[in-house]
Amino acid sequence: MHARTSPEASDIALFGFAAIGVWLVRRALRKRFIKSRRRNIAARDAAPPEKD
Repeated sequence: MHARTSPEASDIALFGFAAIGVWLVRRALRKRFIKSRRRNIAARDAAPPEKD
């Protein structure tokens, strides 16, 4: 068994793809959250006031 001196190219590529995947998912979820929040605020403002 030999000592490892540096990471393999496949290890670096895997890390890079994982980082890009996490970034893409977070960006998509952030857009989705903002869009649903705007929709909820607009619906709340457009709704007639509740009667007591």
